[in-house]
Amino acid sequence: MIDHAKLEPVLRGYQAYFSQHWLHGEDFKWEAAQQFHDHWNIDAADFGGMFKEEIGRASCRERV
Repeated sequence: MIDHAKLEPVLRGYQAYFSQHWLHGEDFKWEAAQQFHDHWNIDAADFGGMFKEEIGRASCRERV
């Protein structure tokens, strides 16, 4: 089981480190992962439509 009280400060530290140490332009990978997490619906009635819409929103599509 995850101890959220211990995990939260680690995540905050990682977020602070990430923004200061990653090369500019690499953050799109994390944005795409967040997009997937927030909007992907494997059970969508129109999976093809959902797929096209969500892939179109991904910021990485213009960088690949």
